[in-house]
Amino acid sequence: MVVRRGSQSSVAARYRDCGLGVVIALAFVFFLNYEQGALKGEKGVDASPSQVGSAARVQEEKAWPLKVGSEKPKLKRVRGDRSTPAGGGTHEEEQHQDLAGVHRDRQPDPAAAEEDRARDREKEQPSPAAAEERVRPAEDVEEVRQAAQAISDEEARLLIVANGGDKEIDQVIYVHFHASGGKTFCEWSKKASYDPNSGIKLDGMQKTTSVCNQVDPDPGSRWLQEKLYTCEDLRRYNSQHGGSNWQFFETSLDVPPPCEKTSFVGVMRHPWLRYESTQGKLGWMFKNATALIRRMKEGDDVLKGNDWYYCPVMHAPTCNGIFQKGYLNNWHIRFLLGTRKGRQIPWDKVTTEHLEEAKRILEKFDLVVPIDFMADALSPLQCAVGARYNLGIDGTAGGKFNWPTHRKKFDVIRAKCGYKDTRDWHDQDKLDLCLEYQKHNELDVQLYDWVVQRWQNWNAGRCRQS
Repeated sequence: MVVRRGSQSSVAARYRDCGLGVVIALAFVFFLNYEQGALKGEKGVDASPSQVGSAARVQEEKAWPLKVGSEKPKLKRVRGDRSTPAGGGTHEEEQHQDLAGVHRDRQPDPAAAEEDRARDREKEQPSPAAAEERVRPAEDVEEVRQAAQAISDEEARLLIVANGGDKEIDQVIYVHFHASGGKTFCEWSKKASYDPNSGIKLDGMQKTTSVCNQVDPDPGSRWLQEKLYTCEDLRRYNSQHGGSNWQFFETSLDVPPPCEKTSFVGVMRHPWLRYESTQGKLGWMFKNATALIRRMKEGDDVLKGNDWYYCPVMHAPTCNGIFQKGYLNNWHIRFLLGTRKGRQIPWDKVTTEHLEEAKRILEKFDLVVPIDFMADALSPLQCAVGARYNLGIDGTAGGKFNWPTHRKKFDVIRAKCGYKDTRDWHDQDKLDLCLEYQKHNELDVQLYDWVVQRWQNWNAGRCRQS
């Protein structure tokens, strides 16, 4: 049989191509084995590529919100990162899309995956020593007390001493300028007096009045019968009606400080705002007060004549008070100088010397509080009255007896007669009186401004010092 040469060449080429295919197949198998070995080797490393990629991605995502206005960074592709790419699936699947179908369909080994998870849990769990260090608080950090958390009586006593309340005091004199928070202070004092641990004792007359006075300032003649001249007279006065160690003086300061084992405290208010508040919403004395001021001339006797009785209401300090017409002429200074001096000063004859004398008296007080700062005065008051008294400081806002915490902003416009809207005769009467009042009470305003300045500068008495 004869074989053609062309057929022999075709068969040889066919065998050559087949051999080349076998070589390619063997190379491909070798490549797959190499890839599988590399993946298994990477699992033994502490920080696997998957962990590195995830950590990098978390760090980038955490940092992104901190950069205002910046765009969220694009995630970098890291080999082994199992995070989800934009097109879905995983990065591993995307990397192996061009491999053989048998490799793409390969399922992970469940035993190996469980072994990896167990190893990760061991790394995340801290050692017993590290856990104990994490739970134990720092030695130099104190526990913060919650606002509504009360404290024990012993803690309260130590807090009182810490506030400077170690001075021996057995009687407290509250100098009550009418319409300057006295009723609020009285209600708080009555509530505290019901607790025997407070140390506050009110006499029988104080318990029956709305402002805790033993003697009301109206009529003034009743006050003069007490004949208060010395510190001994003050103690005699406090021993009446069952005795009191927490006395209110609303008529006049006839026994100024200092007195042994006696604390003097007071609250003051802007002169015009104080006087305006005594008239109520109807302002039933505005017109009469304006007429009286306009009648008075410098040097006139403030105690002579019957024209002071310009209102029919009894038991009101603004009607039949002991200073009479002097009530409308620098009354705060007159009050501090007492009935024997301040009451006698003629109309418009209160001088800067009287003003300085009133300041020296207030400087001897244990505490003087502008009414706008009354919410901050409980701790200084505890200091002023001493360790014998327990005013209920317990770490809460108002203390055990609900000290007033309401704040009312000082009205500068009204204090300077800035009443722009005078809609009726009542508003016009108030404006007229305010303008007249300001002319004849300039030194009282200066005294009040001085009191506020001392408080703000931490120089408002023994218990308000920097």
